[in-house]
Amino acid sequence: MGTTGIVRKIDDLGRVVIPIEIRKKLGIKEGDLLEIFTDRDEIILRKYDASMGLCELVKRLEDVFSDVKKDMDINRADRISEHISALKNILKNNNETESKS
Repeated sequence: MGTTGIVRKIDDLGRVVIPIEIRKKLGIKEGDLLEIFTDRDEIILRKYDASMGLCELVKRLEDVFSDVKKDMDINRADRISEHISALKNILKNNNETESKS
């Protein structure tokens, strides 16, 4: 994690201004959503990416499905596998399109 040497004061409502240099570097614009995390004594801000949430959801679906597909009819399991693959391809194509723009 890089340090910037920039110090900001928190106002009476708990707000802090993110310096423009950092916003430009990370591509953060007015109206963008940020995720807020804590790690021990640190506060971590990350630009929110809804597609990453979907990718994680599809990954979990794939993991759970791999545990139960052995107990399913082979045709039904194949159809579900095809749908999971289609979801992964949609998300992959969406991420590639967004990274080009």
